Amino acid sequence: MNSKKLDKKIIKEYLSMRYPILAWDHNLDATYDHIGMQCWEFLHNYKNLESEICNFSEEEKNKIEKAIQNYKSESEELNNFYRKSQQVIKILNKYYNKDGTLKK
Repeated sequence: MNSKKLDKKIIKEYLSMRYPILAWDHNLDATYDHIGMQCWEFLHNYKNLESEICNFSEEEKNKIEKAIQNYKSESEELNNFYRKSQQVIKILNKYYNKDGTLKK
């Protein structure tokens, strides 16, 4: 399987994941929505994303890591979603510049 096909497969898997409950509890749903929209644009071969590539702010990273530590029973789902989100952000960065324009 070539690299782009594998990347698309990973992104499709990400988009099929359900949001962890803790994402809503910690107001992270907007960030996840933004990442999801950019993944959708990538899958549909947009030449440019509609906005710059989303990334987690330090505040969001701290919220997520704190939630993972504090909510042991529900944190595995959040941790998996967070790690997969980071993976798809890396994929997007492989094909698009930070500003969302397609790399040449």
